[in-house]
Amino acid sequence: MAHPIEGEFAAARCELIEAAYTAATDADRWRDFVDAVSNRFGGRTSLYITDRADRSENRLLTSNYDPEFERSYNDRYCALNPLIVDRSYGARAVQFGEDYLATPELRRTEFHADWLAPQDLEHGLTCFMQAAGSRGVNLGVMRSSARGPGAEIERVFLAGLRPHLQRSIDIALRLGSIEAGSRASGALLESLALGVLLADESGRVVFMNDPAERLLSESGALKTTAGQVRLNPAMEKGRVTAAVAAASVRGGASVAVGNTLFLSRGEGCSPLAVLVAPFRGAVAEFTIDDGLALVVVSDPDTRSGPLAQRLRERFGLTNAESRLAVALCSGAAVSEYAEKSGVSLLTVRAHLRALFAKTRCARQAELVVTLLNEPLLRIAPLAR
Repeated sequence: MAHPIEGEFAAARCELIEAAYTAATDADRWRDFVDAVSNRFGGRTSLYITDRADRSENRLLTSNYDPEFERSYNDRYCALNPLIVDRSYGARAVQFGEDYLATPELRRTEFHADWLAPQDLEHGLTCFMQAAGSRGVNLGVMRSSARGPGAEIERVFLAGLRPHLQRSIDIALRLGSIEAGSRASGALLESLALGVLLADESGRVVFMNDPAERLLSESGALKTTAGQVRLNPAMEKGRVTAAVAAASVRGGASVAVGNTLFLSRGEGCSPLAVLVAPFRGAVAEFTIDDGLALVVVSDPDTRSGPLAQRLRERFGLTNAESRLAVALCSGAAVSEYAEKSGVSLLTVRAHLRALFAKTRCARQAELVVTLLNEPLLRIAPLAR
C-alpha cells in the first residue's frame, strides 16, 4: 500500500520543490515560495537566520508576516523567541514547537503575549537546515490555535522537501555572495586611477575598467575582432600578449611577477608601464576553463600627489620615499628617477632601502607588487 505522502501531498511537494529552485536564482521569488508553503500548511511562513553565537542575529530573511510584525521581530522579538533553539542538526530535522516547548510554557512568554497572540499564532513547525558554522537558514511555519499543532504526515512532507530546500538556499547564498562581491569589486576597480584588465590566454579581454580602456586605446593596444575586444598581438613585438598567455594558463609556467613592460604611445608622452600577473582567484576549482591574467597599466605622466599621500599614510613613508615609490610603480628605474629628480643615486638607493624596510620587501620587484596589491592606495580622487 502506498504511503499517503505519495498520494495527496505528492503533487504539492513537487510544486514547492519547483518554487524553491526557481527562487534559488531569483531572490524576488522567495516570497512566492513562502506563500506556497503557507497555502499548504496554513498560518504564516518565514525563512530566517539562526545564529547560535548571537541570538540578536536570529532575524527574518523573508516572510509573509504583516510588515509591522516583521519589523518588530527583527528589531526586538528575535532575541526573545523561545522557539529558536540551540540544537544539533540530526535526523529529526523537522520539528513541531511542542517538541521542545510545551504550549502552556509558550503562552507564559513575552514573545507569545506581545508578538504571537496579536496575530492569532501559536503552533510552530520548523524545518532545520544544515548550518554553516554557527549560522543557518531555516524554514518556519506558525499557525493559529484553531488550526492546531502539526500532524506526523506534515513532518514527513517537509522532510521530503528539506534536501531540495537546502540545495536551493545554498545556491541562493552562493549567488548572493558572488553578486555582492562582483558589485563591490567592479565598483572598486572602476574607481582606481590605475588601468586594470583581465584577459584570457588568447588575449580576449573579459573585464576592463575605464582607465585601462582609455590608456590602451590611445596606445593602439586594443583591437576588436568579431565583436570581442582583444589585446593587439602586434604591440611591443608580442611581448605583452605572450606574458598574458603565460600568466593565464592554469598550472603552466609562472610569470616573473613585477617585471615591467612598456608600451610606447607617440611623441611627447611617456611609455605606459604594464605589469602582468596570474589571476588565480578568477577560476573556481571545479571548472574546465583556464585562468586569467591580471594586467595593470600605469601612466607615468599622471599626477602622483594623491597616491603619494596614501603611501605616506599606509606605510609611514617620508615625502622623498613616497615620491620614489610612485615612480617605481609607474615603471621608472632607480637611475632614471635619480636623474629626473636631481637627487644623487646614492641618496635614492638609501630611500629604496628605507622602502624595503617599511614594506618588509627584499627586492624591487617585490616592492612594486606589494604596493600595487594595496588597491585602496589607487582610488582616484572624487571629481570636484
